Amino acid sequence: MTDILEIYLLVALGCSAFTQAFFWYESACGPHREYLERLSRGRVGWWILRGILTGFGSILLVSILFPLGFCRAFRFSKPSGDDALPPVILVHGLYHNASAWALYRWRLGRSGFSTIRAFNYRSFGLSFGEILERLEMFVREVEAASPGRKPVMVGHSLGGLLCRAFADASENAGRIQAVVTLGAPHRGSKLAALSLGRLGQSLIFQGPLFRDLERNKAPVGSHRLAVLTPTDSMVLPFEALKIEDPAWRLLEVEPVGHIGLLFHPATARRVIDYLLDAAK
Repeated sequence: MTDILEIYLLVALGCSAFTQAFFWYESACGPHREYLERLSRGRVGWWILRGILTGFGSILLVSILFPLGFCRAFRFSKPSGDDALPPVILVHGLYHNASAWALYRWRLGRSGFSTIRAFNYRSFGLSFGEILERLEMFVREVEAASPGRKPVMVGHSLGGLLCRAFADASENAGRIQAVVTLGAPHRGSKLAALSLGRLGQSLIFQGPLFRDLERNKAPVGSHRLAVLTPTDSMVLPFEALKIEDPAWRLLEVEPVGHIGLLFHPATARRVIDYLLDAAK
């Protein structure tokens, strides 16, 4: 058992170091390096080391929480009939499950949101379009359980793309109160070339999926927020985190990792404040 644990820890640390190496290579060969130098006040090396360590910690936390994603009681909160706030739909990222939202669920509950539902999907055997169809059915269930209240959606990574694709589709106009994406690869990622499965491969930088997404625009004046961090080592290049739609607002937060966006308290506070404001 000790040997297995040691191997797992080494693999987790190796994965974190591997993605940081790709991040630095991509940054060092482009304009993002100068941006990082300015932001870090010349301490980019320390930021990279910190990224490796915090990425390692995030992987461990994800592993510990992962079994929660298979628990139905965790994925579906019990609605309270007097909740004036909108229901929340949470959508996890690639290779993850509903356990991604363990800390967000707690923080949302403390902020007054009582109807919180996490959408689960498989990362293998399904295409982006097939998962989107299942999300449609899931949203209908939420709408039926909370009549008269438009849901808000929060998605991490690929989950953010699913939220964007659903909410900004012309046939769904007016159904979603607000959308927040965390580290979503709005233009894909070069790292997707190393992904396992057709779903991961479909996220390749500026691939066909993203040309399709660009055809749909959010209604002017709608509540749309794309949260990004300058040290995201999974979405490369940095510009791929940005969405070129004037209806969307970009929010760059502190230098945390891609997975770290799920656990960073200050980021969660800003996201929840945005959702509370959108619910007014």
